[in-house]
Amino acid sequence: MTLALVVVEKNINNVVSITTQANSPAAKNRLLESVPDLFNQGLKYQFADQPAKAEEIYQQILIINPKHADTLANFGLLMLKQERLELAVDMLRKAARAEPSAKNFCNLATVLPTEEGIEYLLKALILNPANALCYKNLGTLVSKLHRYKEAIVHFHKAISSCQKTMKSTPILVIA
Repeated sequence: MTLALVVVEKNINNVVSITTQANSPAAKNRLLESVPDLFNQGLKYQFADQPAKAEEIYQQILIINPKHADTLANFGLLMLKQERLELAVDMLRKAARAEPSAKNFCNLATVLPTEEGIEYLLKALILNPANALCYKNLGTLVSKLHRYKEAIVHFHKAISSCQKTMKSTPILVIA
């Protein structure tokens, strides 16, 4: 059981061997309990602009729990920032499957500048019809497809959603 605690306390490089040795239910539970701490550490590295360390931690989390939606999403966004598009799409798709949420659909749509991206944004808006960012992203995406009248409608909805929720979301887009 203390073996699982080592993961949390710094011994990140041994996660692979620990998971294969964690054949008791208690050891597996300890590993699963380590995920939030590891995830927070990965976030710190990601926001401190240390992508290699963040990537290593996210990969370790996914060994422990391959369907951890927040890790899949953040790993996908990290890969997007590094212009590793194929891996970004794969991770963001897995995140959307693991947790079908407006946030995950919106993230996935950012890497799919196609009709498929539009479909994911529409799914996100079904789950959260007041999501100004989704409307803005939808307007941006359809404008890239030269559907300007439709884009204007979505930008107006984004502005309206911001006014209703009193949230500030950057709306201005120059296509």
